[in-house]
Amino acid sequence: MTKTCTKCQSEKEASEFYKDSRNSDGLRSWCKVCSIKSDKSWQKRNPEKYATNNENWRNRHKEDLKEKRKIYLSSEAGSEKVRETEAVWRKTSPKYKAKVLNRRIAKMNRTPEWAKNMMKDYMPLMIKFRNALSKRAGVRYEIDHIIPLQAKPVSGLHLPWNLQFLPASKNHSKQNKFELEKQGV
Repeated sequence: MTKTCTKCQSEKEASEFYKDSRNSDGLRSWCKVCSIKSDKSWQKRNPEKYATNNENWRNRHKEDLKEKRKIYLSSEAGSEKVRETEAVWRKTSPKYKAKVLNRRIAKMNRTPEWAKNMMKDYMPLMIKFRNALSKRAGVRYEIDHIIPLQAKPVSGLHLPWNLQFLPASKNHSKQNKFELEKQGV
C-alpha cells in the first residue's frame, strides 16, 4: 500500500509513515522524514517548552523507563554498551586519571621498601588466583586491602597479609572504610 505525503507530496510505502489511529487509514498524513524535520525545527524554536515536555513525559513514564533500562542493561547489548561507555570515560576523564594516579601513589607510599620486590612477584599470582576464583564462582572478585591504604582512622600497608579476595559488590560497599570496633581494636 502506498500513500502520498501531504507535506512533500511524495508517494511512499505505508511503512514510511508513523501510525495515527485518528486517521481513517491509521497513518499520519506526513511521512516520517517530514515529521522528523518538522519536530526538529519546532524543538529548535521552542527549547524551553521541549525540555518541559520531555521532563513531564519522563515523569509520567518513570516506572516503565526504569523497567526498560533494567532489562536493557541486563542484556548482552546493554552491558556491552555500558562497558564501552565506561572505557571511553576512563580514557578521557581527567577526574578518573587523577584518581588512578593518587591510588598508585598511595600504594607505592604504603609499600615498605623491603617488600617492593616481594610484591612484584606476589601480585601476579594474586591476580591469577582472583581471575580463577571469579570464573569458578561466576561472580567478579577483587583484591581488597583489609585495612585500606587511605582510610581515615588508620591506613594499612600494601603487603600480602593485608590482602583478601572479596566479591566486587561487597568491596564497593566497603568504600575504603575501616571500622576499629568491627576489627576488635
